[in-house]
Amino acid sequence: MARRCPLVSTPGTAAERHPQPQVGVKLHLPAGSVSAQVHAVSFYGDGYIHLRTTEASVQTSLQLRFRTSSQAGLLFLAVGSRDFLLLELISGHLQVRLDLGSGQLSLRSEKGLHLGDLAWHTVELSHHLHNVTMSVDGSSLSSLPMPGPDVELSIQSVFVGGTAGLRQAHSLGVSSGFRGCLDRVLFNQHDLTSGLGPYSGSKSIHEVLPGCSSQFFATEEDAVGFLSSKAFVALQPWEGPQEGAFECEMLPSATADDGVILFTSDKHAGLVAMEIRDGHVVATVVDEKGKKTELRSLTYVHGNKSWHNVQLHLLASSVQLKVGQELVRAHLSAQLRFHPRGPLLLGGLDEEARGEASRAGLMSAAGGSFRGCLRGIRLNGRRTGLPHAAVTKEIGVGCRTSPVLDPQSTTDTTEAPEVELPTTLPHRSKGNMNFLSLKTLEVAEGGRAPLEPRHIKVNLDFQKLDLHPSQLMFRVEGQPVSGELRLDLSPDSGAPLAEEQTVVLGAEDLERTFSMLDLWQGRVMYVHGGAEVLQDFFMFSVFSTNKKQLPVGNQLHRFDINISPVNDAPALSLPEGNLFTLVDKSKRKLTPDVLRVSDPDSSPAELIFSSLGNSSEGGHLEDQGSPGRFVLSPVAQTSNAHQWVRFLPLSSRAIHTFSLSDLEEGKISFVHTGASTSRLVFRASDGSKLSNMVVLRVMALPLEHKLVNNTGLEVDQGGASIITTSNLAVEVNVAEQAVEIQYELTELPRYGEIQRLHSGGDWRPTTYFSQKLLEKERVRYLNTYRGLQTLDVTDGFKFKISLGSLSTDEVVFLIVVRWIHFKVTRSRMEMSGTQPVTVSPEDLQVVSKGVKLNEADLHFRILTAPKKGKLLLLNRTLQKNSTFSQKNITDGVMSYQLLHGVHEDTRDVVSFQVFSTHANSSSHDFRINIRADSPAVTVINRGLTVPEGGSKVINKDLLFTHAGSQWEVQYSLTGRPRHGWIRRINLSNSSSINDNVATFTNQDVLAERILYVHDDSESKQDSFTFQVLLYKHKHGSRREAASPATHTFNIAVLLVNDQRPVRVVDKVFHVARDGQRLLALDDLCYHDDDSDFEDSWLVYTRRGIPMGELVLANDTSHKLYEFTQQDLEQKKVLFVHRGVSFGRFVLFVSDGKHYVSALLEVMAQDPYLRAENNTVLKVQQGGFTTVTSAHLSVFTNLDVRDPQEVTFEVFIPPKHGTLCFNH
Repeated sequence: MARRCPLVSTPGTAAERHPQPQVGVKLHLPAGSVSAQVHAVSFYGDGYIHLRTTEASVQTSLQLRFRTSSQAGLLFLAVGSRDFLLLELISGHLQVRLDLGSGQLSLRSEKGLHLGDLAWHTVELSHHLHNVTMSVDGSSLSSLPMPGPDVELSIQSVFVGGTAGLRQAHSLGVSSGFRGCLDRVLFNQHDLTSGLGPYSGSKSIHEVLPGCSSQFFATEEDAVGFLSSKAFVALQPWEGPQEGAFECEMLPSATADDGVILFTSDKHAGLVAMEIRDGHVVATVVDEKGKKTELRSLTYVHGNKSWHNVQLHLLASSVQLKVGQELVRAHLSAQLRFHPRGPLLLGGLDEEARGEASRAGLMSAAGGSFRGCLRGIRLNGRRTGLPHAAVTKEIGVGCRTSPVLDPQSTTDTTEAPEVELPTTLPHRSKGNMNFLSLKTLEVAEGGRAPLEPRHIKVNLDFQKLDLHPSQLMFRVEGQPVSGELRLDLSPDSGAPLAEEQTVVLGAEDLERTFSMLDLWQGRVMYVHGGAEVLQDFFMFSVFSTNKKQLPVGNQLHRFDINISPVNDAPALSLPEGNLFTLVDKSKRKLTPDVLRVSDPDSSPAELIFSSLGNSSEGGHLEDQGSPGRFVLSPVAQTSNAHQWVRFLPLSSRAIHTFSLSDLEEGKISFVHTGASTSRLVFRASDGSKLSNMVVLRVMALPLEHKLVNNTGLEVDQGGASIITTSNLAVEVNVAEQAVEIQYELTELPRYGEIQRLHSGGDWRPTTYFSQKLLEKERVRYLNTYRGLQTLDVTDGFKFKISLGSLSTDEVVFLIVVRWIHFKVTRSRMEMSGTQPVTVSPEDLQVVSKGVKLNEADLHFRILTAPKKGKLLLLNRTLQKNSTFSQKNITDGVMSYQLLHGVHEDTRDVVSFQVFSTHANSSSHDFRINIRADSPAVTVINRGLTVPEGGSKVINKDLLFTHAGSQWEVQYSLTGRPRHGWIRRINLSNSSSINDNVATFTNQDVLAERILYVHDDSESKQDSFTFQVLLYKHKHGSRREAASPATHTFNIAVLLVNDQRPVRVVDKVFHVARDGQRLLALDDLCYHDDDSDFEDSWLVYTRRGIPMGELVLANDTSHKLYEFTQQDLEQKKVLFVHRGVSFGRFVLFVSDGKHYVSALLEVMAQDPYLRAENNTVLKVQQGGFTTVTSAHLSVFTNLDVRDPQEVTFEVFIPPKHGTLCFNH
């Protein structure tokens, strides 16, 4: 029963008011011929609608409905040179991106609203100036303002469902093509999906069909039917095919067509493919270096109308193909590294993959897609199918290989689309009922027949319509599936159709038309392709070329064709050539690869092969039901490398006829008994017709063999490695014939064993194995030696090759073992105290050489436990034979703890052995050095006070350390004094002095031999730092840092006033005659170098002054005989002139201890004011510079106390600039 899609209609349509039976039909609709009731269209992952238009607007609107199960896909894109509007589905949510030229805005639908649920969803999007609003299903509303000043959307192209190779698609980050249904896509009130026909140059449509396809509702359990040579299903890339698995059930069509079942390529020119070739499943693997490996199944899958289970397993070093119960395996020359770059294609190839397959020599690439059905598809054990498809083409849901039931077809920009619709038959009025009378065309299988007026009868009054028969045209809207329509172009219509005088309607002819006149003249011919089908059809429409409207309008019509089956004669062929080789006096099976018959009309049991002529001179055919028995007998031995074997029959029964079923089941063999060359003549019969004859030449060869691979192995100590045919292999001179090759071990490996994998899954030691076991990777070498090897010792075994009862001389198979070596890099630790101390990798560490082992695989076994303490693992005490790992040490969970405190330095030892899963070391020692407990130390540190330039003894009241009588205390200076030094003196010999010592002892302090000497600098304090070290003299001198802390000994310095005041300003004091002027530091100043004395404390004393007086500045009646330098600084001293114009007087300056005298010269003159520091002012051209006292200043002998009292008056301004006064 045909699967039905939901009827796409609006509420209240005729389809709902008058329900009619639904049928799945294949309609070829021209542009504009879709019923107005059907608005939805289907996109299959690579389809699109492209409209070229130029628009610019500040207001944009978009409305559409969609339904899909996909989580991502492009719905709509309007794009210009820089502006764009993008609506896409991402992770089941809608996202709008809009850029008007000033920056991009992104708007998403609500998180809780999941839209990939196969329900219809409505989206409305509007843009007006800076505002963007989106609503989903009329309730979910989202809006955002646009950034920047631009408000106009300028576009040149509009895309629906896909981007059609748009160059900006990558830069815009556009998601994949849409897969699902769209309905009423209105952009600025223009319906983009109405009428799927292309418009000249402005609108392009690709892979878009009217209606909502049933395949979007398919499940993983639904079978997939591949309906044409271009059909395929594209899934997501096959992740992890290095050890991947593909499985499906396959039902091929009745015709023996080649086709691709599976194809995927990688980024390095490699590929994995599976195809049907000559009726057999063939798997192909091409690695990144271009080396191709093929596996061919012997099971013939065509013609038996049954499902076949197919499995393809990819391993790192081999590939397996299983068809039904048959398993084929091949080994890869190098480890498979596969990185898929494209989709996983099922059933056929896309255009890109077709080119890759052809370059790789894939035989079925030219034949096209697989014809038939697939179901139960699994990738790496997980179900998959149409719900996971990214792209589909010309496939149907369910197993219906006839394209009438559920097809898909493709369209491009020049062809009208095919549409899959569950639709009712068109309703016709009475006036239209008899417009066309169609009669089914009868044609024989593989034959041809003309279309005549009796087949297509037009009931029109040509004269009334002013219509000539040549103006009534028939357009082929959908081609026949199993044949083709041809139009005779020869001038003589009665002549037979010649290939060069005909055109195939619909192949390249864009019009795909013929006229009523062509029909009357017998020019239209249907040619059947010979396929085993009973029905065919094509779709057509009728129109006139005189621009007059036909009374029936534009309708689609279906013309049916019945195919009469013809019993074809069987066809015999020899796919592998006409030479059949086998070993002398042996038997070999005949297979369909050797002898093949093709007859789609008959079953394998009905096809009988006959052996003609007398073939007994070389041997005879035998049925497996009653075979003969054979023994092996030596004939000759020519060399060690080549030997000869003869197979002698004891009894056998010759046959002359057998069926194709017997051949396919492997029951038929040829038994060689006579001459080395002979021939077999075969013919096949289906019961009524005979096939052609074929001659198979038989050549019997003496058996020769050659050891082609003996590479040896490399294996880690304790490890195992599979022995494959790439390591050890023998070739015989008859590769097509299965010859049992046995390897018998004559000398076993010294450090391991040869094992065989049994059916129960366990490996057991063996002394013999066959080449078949090597091919199946069921033989290995296991290294079992656990000791350590100091030298690079190799392992190996000796064997003989046996073919039947004969065997060769001994052959050596070498095995290189990467031996494990342990190296103890650290095995000592230091500790003190009774608290647990963590054992770190700095204390105990082992590394492996030769074979790199993880820290978790490096173990320690305790041979002798410690005696003075205990080893702890996670606070658990370890005993003899306890184990721990290097990782335990690195993780910090191993520790050592003393049982009791010790008063003397001692040592503890732990003996251990290093081991791993595969090796053990000899004994090693872990030494633990234990320091005695430190005594209680008390340090007296009071510092001292010393006069400037003096010295003082450091006695026990100032510095001393109490540490017990058994310890000798030493002070080690870590920082020396900065303003003095430490001196050691010898009281018994005063001439023995050690200046600037770095160490001294408690005995030195008790004997008062340590002296601090100050360097007489003006420093108030000094210090030195030291550490206290303890010595014990029992078994020699050993130092112990009893007080690791650093101590500071502070020294206070009592300064001495030993510096005299020094005059620093010495110049003549100028004053106006009979006037007054302040005496300041610029006229008189002294300095005292004592660091604890301030210059302002200096005291000046004077006697009589012959030319005036010193008075208090704010009280001129108060004469000053004593004042300080601070008074000069504070401008409190005023000089008043009287008498002579020049003179001097004596001043005494004192710091409290020392006195110095000074003469102050005074010169009285008439008042004056003169400029000083009149330096050149430098200024850049066009710039400015501030005039300061460094450039221009004034000196006067008047009593000027405020600078504001002096005013500069400019008489001649600058010529090239301006003086500006800044307030």
